[in-house]
Amino acid sequence: MELEKQQIEKFKQLAQLKNEKMILLTELENNQPQPLLLTENYDIEDSCVIYMDNGSVCACFPCGHKCMCQDCSAQDKINKCPICRAEIISVMRIY
Repeated sequence: MELEKQQIEKFKQLAQLKNEKMILLTELENNQPQPLLLTENYDIEDSCVIYMDNGSVCACFPCGHKCMCQDCSAQDKINKCPICRAEIISVMRIY
């Protein structure tokens, strides 16, 4: 009897996960970002590596990778260099 209860509980958990997955997929389909349109003067090596919308104007210290736009560099959750994963001590704006 206990095994049967455990199986029912696992089935309920699986159904809940499938439901959450469907909700997330629907949200993703409805909020898809627009694809990046490359133009003749677009330089992929000089773009922010996080969203690739803006130019990279900030360098991580101490590794020195110039790889983020000002908006992304201001995010508190980015604490490792997106290129080499070294810990970021500070970020410098490059002019």
